[in-house]
Amino acid sequence: MKRRKVVDIPSREDIAWATNRFNEAEPRAVFYKLATWLMERALAGNPEYSESEALSVLLLTWNNRFYVQRRRRFNEEDYRQLDDLLERHREVLDDFRSRSILTFVDSDRDQVRELFEGFFSVVGATGVAKALHVRAPSFFPIWDSLIAPKAYGIYNRAEENYLRLIEMTKWQIESAGEDVFTANPVKQIDEWNYCRFSIGLPPSDSEERAPGL
Repeated sequence: MKRRKVVDIPSREDIAWATNRFNEAEPRAVFYKLATWLMERALAGNPEYSESEALSVLLLTWNNRFYVQRRRRFNEEDYRQLDDLLERHREVLDDFRSRSILTFVDSDRDQVRELFEGFFSVVGATGVAKALHVRAPSFFPIWDSLIAPKAYGIYNRAEENYLRLIEMTKWQIESAGEDVFTANPVKQIDEWNYCRFSIGLPPSDSEERAPGL
Protein backbone atom coordinates (compact mmCIF):
# COMPACT_ATOMS: atom_id res chain seq x y z
CA MET A 1 0.00 0.00 0.00
CA LYS A 2 1.40 3.40 -0.98
CA ARG A 3 2.18 5.64 1.97
CA ARG A 4 0.66 9.11 2.08
CA LYS A 5 3.01 12.08 1.89
CA VAL A 6 4.03 13.56 5.24
CA VAL A 7 3.20 17.27 5.11
CA ASP A 8 5.26 19.78 7.07
CA ILE A 9 3.77 22.38 9.39
CA PRO A 10 5.70 25.66 9.25
CA SER A 11 6.76 27.48 12.40
CA ARG A 12 6.96 31.24 12.85
CA GLU A 13 10.71 30.93 12.24
CA ASP A 14 10.13 28.93 9.03
CA ILE A 15 7.86 31.61 7.61
CA ALA A 16 10.18 34.46 8.58
CA TRP A 17 13.13 32.61 7.03
CA ALA A 18 11.24 31.90 3.81
CA THR A 19 9.98 35.46 3.43
CA ASN A 20 13.49 36.84 3.72
CA ARG A 21 15.11 34.22 1.49
CA PHE A 22 12.40 34.43 -1.17
CA ASN A 23 12.89 38.18 -1.56
CA GLU A 24 16.67 37.73 -1.66
CA ALA A 25 16.83 34.74 -4.00
CA GLU A 26 13.95 35.32 -6.42
CA PRO A 27 14.26 38.49 -8.53
CA ARG A 28 10.98 37.64 -10.26
CA ALA A 29 9.10 38.44 -7.04
CA VAL A 30 8.59 41.92 -8.43
CA PHE A 31 6.35 40.51 -11.17
CA TYR A 32 4.06 38.97 -8.55
CA LYS A 33 3.79 42.31 -6.77
CA LEU A 34 3.09 44.05 -10.06
CA ALA A 35 0.48 41.50 -11.15
CA THR A 36 -1.44 41.70 -7.86
CA TRP A 37 -1.25 45.52 -7.88
CA LEU A 38 -2.55 45.66 -11.43
CA MET A 39 -5.37 43.26 -10.53
CA GLU A 40 -6.40 45.47 -7.62
CA ARG A 41 -6.42 48.50 -9.92
CA ALA A 42 -8.40 46.70 -12.62
CA LEU A 43 -11.01 45.43 -10.14
CA ALA A 44 -11.32 48.92 -8.70
CA GLY A 45 -12.49 50.08 -12.11
CA ASN A 46 -9.33 51.73 -13.38
CA PRO A 47 -9.80 51.76 -17.19
CA GLU A 48 -6.04 51.89 -17.78
CA TYR A 49 -5.58 48.24 -16.80
CA SER A 50 -7.51 45.04 -17.48
CA GLU A 51 -7.69 41.86 -15.42
CA SER A 52 -6.26 39.83 -18.29
CA GLU A 53 -3.28 42.20 -18.50
CA ALA A 54 -2.69 41.75 -14.78
CA LEU A 55 -2.71 37.96 -15.19
CA SER A 56 -0.40 38.14 -18.21
CA VAL A 57 2.34 39.76 -16.10
CA LEU A 58 2.59 36.63 -13.96
CA LEU A 59 1.87 34.10 -16.70
CA LEU A 60 4.62 35.48 -18.94
CA THR A 61 7.21 35.50 -16.15
CA TRP A 62 6.24 32.64 -13.82
CA ASN A 63 4.63 30.38 -16.43
CA ASN A 64 6.54 31.22 -19.60
CA ARG A 65 7.58 27.58 -20.06
CA PHE A 66 3.98 26.79 -21.00
CA TYR A 67 4.31 28.98 -24.10
CA VAL A 68 7.90 27.97 -24.88
CA GLN A 69 6.96 24.28 -24.85
CA ARG A 70 4.18 25.01 -27.33
CA ARG A 71 6.54 27.04 -29.50
CA ARG A 72 4.26 30.02 -29.67
CA ARG A 73 4.03 33.49 -28.21
CA PHE A 74 1.39 34.92 -25.90
CA ASN A 75 -0.85 36.95 -28.19
CA GLU A 76 -4.13 38.82 -28.52
CA GLU A 77 -6.08 35.57 -28.63
CA ASP A 78 -4.73 34.71 -25.17
CA TYR A 79 -5.98 38.04 -23.84
CA ARG A 80 -9.38 37.45 -25.43
CA GLN A 81 -9.69 33.98 -23.92
CA LEU A 82 -8.70 35.25 -20.49
CA ASP A 83 -11.18 38.13 -20.78
CA ASP A 84 -13.93 35.66 -21.67
CA LEU A 85 -13.08 33.38 -18.74
CA LEU A 86 -12.88 36.21 -16.24
CA GLU A 87 -16.20 37.64 -17.35
CA ARG A 88 -17.95 34.26 -17.46
CA HIS A 89 -16.88 33.42 -13.91
CA ARG A 90 -16.91 36.93 -12.46
CA GLU A 91 -19.48 36.32 -9.73
CA VAL A 92 -17.77 33.16 -8.47
CA LEU A 93 -14.31 34.74 -8.64
CA ASP A 94 -15.52 37.81 -6.76
CA ASP A 95 -16.88 35.55 -4.03
CA PHE A 96 -13.63 33.61 -3.70
CA ARG A 97 -11.63 36.85 -3.70
CA SER A 98 -13.49 37.96 -0.58
CA ARG A 99 -12.77 34.70 1.25
CA SER A 100 -9.91 33.01 3.09
CA ILE A 101 -8.80 29.48 2.22
CA LEU A 102 -9.84 28.59 5.77
CA THR A 103 -13.48 28.95 4.67
CA PHE A 104 -13.14 26.23 1.99
CA VAL A 105 -15.92 23.63 2.33
CA ASP A 106 -17.13 20.66 0.30
CA SER A 107 -19.85 22.75 -1.36
CA ASP A 108 -17.10 24.81 -3.06
CA ARG A 109 -15.76 21.81 -4.95
CA ASP A 110 -17.96 22.01 -8.04
CA GLN A 111 -17.19 25.70 -8.55
CA VAL A 112 -13.45 25.10 -8.18
CA ARG A 113 -13.65 22.22 -10.68
CA GLU A 114 -15.44 24.45 -13.19
CA LEU A 115 -12.85 27.20 -12.78
CA PHE A 116 -9.97 24.73 -13.09
CA GLU A 117 -11.37 23.21 -16.28
CA GLY A 118 -11.95 26.60 -17.88
CA PHE A 119 -8.54 28.06 -17.10
CA PHE A 120 -6.70 24.80 -17.77
CA SER A 121 -7.72 24.91 -21.42
CA VAL A 122 -6.17 28.37 -21.77
CA VAL A 123 -3.12 28.47 -19.45
CA GLY A 124 -2.31 24.86 -18.52
CA ALA A 125 -2.15 23.12 -15.14
CA THR A 126 0.51 25.34 -13.53
CA GLY A 127 -1.00 28.48 -15.01
CA VAL A 128 -4.42 27.66 -13.52
CA ALA A 129 -3.13 28.00 -9.97
CA LYS A 130 -1.23 31.18 -10.74
CA ALA A 131 -4.17 32.82 -12.50
CA LEU A 132 -6.69 31.85 -9.83
CA HIS A 133 -4.32 32.97 -7.08
CA VAL A 134 -3.85 36.45 -8.56
CA ARG A 135 -7.63 36.80 -8.91
CA ALA A 136 -8.34 35.45 -5.38
CA PRO A 137 -5.01 35.46 -3.51
CA SER A 138 -6.27 34.53 -0.05
CA PHE A 139 -8.20 31.50 -1.29
CA PHE A 140 -6.31 29.78 -4.12
CA PRO A 141 -2.81 28.32 -3.49
CA ILE A 142 0.00 28.12 -6.06
CA TRP A 143 1.86 24.99 -7.15
CA ASP A 144 4.57 24.09 -9.64
CA SER A 145 6.20 20.92 -10.95
CA LEU A 146 8.54 20.68 -7.94
CA ILE A 147 6.32 21.89 -5.11
CA ALA A 148 3.36 19.64 -5.92
CA PRO A 149 5.18 16.27 -5.60
CA LYS A 150 7.82 17.18 -3.02
CA ALA A 151 5.68 19.15 -0.60
CA TYR A 152 2.35 17.36 -1.06
CA GLY A 153 2.96 14.07 -2.84
CA ILE A 154 0.88 15.26 -5.80
CA TYR A 155 2.23 13.95 -9.10
CA ASN A 156 -0.65 14.58 -11.46
CA ARG A 157 -1.68 18.21 -11.56
CA ALA A 158 -5.33 17.55 -12.40
CA GLU A 159 -8.40 19.23 -10.96
CA GLU A 160 -9.00 16.68 -8.19
CA ASN A 161 -5.42 17.07 -7.06
CA TYR A 162 -5.79 20.84 -7.04
CA LEU A 163 -8.72 20.39 -4.69
CA ARG A 164 -6.45 18.22 -2.57
CA LEU A 165 -3.84 20.98 -2.59
CA ILE A 166 -6.43 23.45 -1.32
CA GLU A 167 -7.40 21.06 1.48
CA MET A 168 -3.80 20.39 2.48
CA THR A 169 -2.80 24.07 2.42
CA LYS A 170 -5.85 24.93 4.52
CA TRP A 171 -4.86 22.20 6.96
CA GLN A 172 -1.27 23.48 7.15
CA ILE A 173 -2.43 27.01 7.97
CA GLU A 174 -4.93 25.80 10.57
CA SER A 175 -2.33 23.52 12.16
CA ALA A 176 0.36 26.20 12.24
CA GLY A 177 -1.95 28.84 13.67
CA GLU A 178 -2.72 32.17 12.07
CA ASP A 179 -0.30 34.00 14.40
CA VAL A 180 2.58 32.26 12.56
CA PHE A 181 1.90 34.38 9.47
CA THR A 182 2.64 38.06 9.01
CA ALA A 183 0.93 38.45 5.62
CA ASN A 184 -1.34 36.38 3.36
CA PRO A 185 -0.85 32.79 4.69
CA VAL A 186 -1.50 31.23 1.27
CA LYS A 187 1.33 33.24 -0.31
CA GLN A 188 3.69 32.73 2.62
CA ILE A 189 3.16 28.95 2.48
CA ASP A 190 4.03 29.09 -1.22
CA GLU A 191 7.21 31.08 -0.52
CA TRP A 192 8.22 28.52 2.12
CA ASN A 193 7.62 25.65 -0.32
CA TYR A 194 9.37 27.50 -3.15
CA CYS A 195 12.53 28.17 -1.14
CA ARG A 196 12.78 24.55 -0.02
CA PHE A 197 11.82 22.69 -3.19
CA SER A 198 11.92 24.92 -6.28
CA ILE A 199 15.24 26.65 -5.66
CA GLY A 200 16.57 24.13 -3.14
CA LEU A 201 17.50 26.36 -0.23
CA PRO A 202 18.05 24.49 3.05
CA PRO A 203 15.06 24.47 5.42
CA SER A 204 15.06 25.94 8.88
CA ASP A 205 15.55 23.79 11.98
CA SER A 206 11.85 23.16 12.61
CA GLU A 207 11.16 19.44 13.01
CA GLU A 208 7.40 19.52 13.57
CA ARG A 209 5.68 17.33 10.99
CA ALA A 210 2.21 15.97 10.49
CA PRO A 211 0.58 13.31 8.28
CA GLY A 212 -0.82 14.20 4.88
CA LEU A 213 -4.56 14.30 4.38
